[in-house]
Amino acid sequence: MDQKQRKQYLIEPGFQAQFIFKFCLVIMGVSTLIGASVLFITRNSTTVAIENTQVVVKETADFILPSLTLTILLVSAFSAFAVIILTLFVSHKISGPIFRLQREIEKMQDGDLVRNFNIREKDQLQSLAKTLDFVVGNLRDKHTLLRDSCQAVGNYLEGRDFSVSSEEKAELKRLMKEMQDALNCFIV
Repeated sequence: MDQKQRKQYLIEPGFQAQFIFKFCLVIMGVSTLIGASVLFITRNSTTVAIENTQVVVKETADFILPSLTLTILLVSAFSAFAVIILTLFVSHKISGPIFRLQREIEKMQDGDLVRNFNIREKDQLQSLAKTLDFVVGNLRDKHTLLRDSCQAVGNYLEGRDFSVSSEEKAELKRLMKEMQDALNCFIV
């Protein structure tokens, strides 16, 4: 398995940025909701406070609003930073394998059946990579069988200078049937 260190964390920048942005919005939304809930719960209460050596009676919401706002902003900023770092790594474990598998599939489109779909052990999509490896192995085996059958027919006909007697027709039919069976394995 490929155990190389990551050099680039933004493999699919659009996907990863959107992924991170959505999580940051959730953090900011929850923080705002908590602040609004505290203000709503304290709307009908009053607080006695000492400001500038004077005793002042204020609504609790007015008293805690500046501190609550600052707290929400600080917690949101630190949480967003933590979420950015965390989702960057998590999204990399998703988009990295997708990018790698896509590259391997594109190479397969040109008929290259010597593909390796192994991805890093801790990345996501392991089962998909294993399935693709299995599929390519089966295609490779069927292609080899078809190539060998075709070669056998060619050798058979060439050995007889491309003329076949009625007795040799059975062998030729058998070889042709083998090729046809190999071809029937593919759905087109």
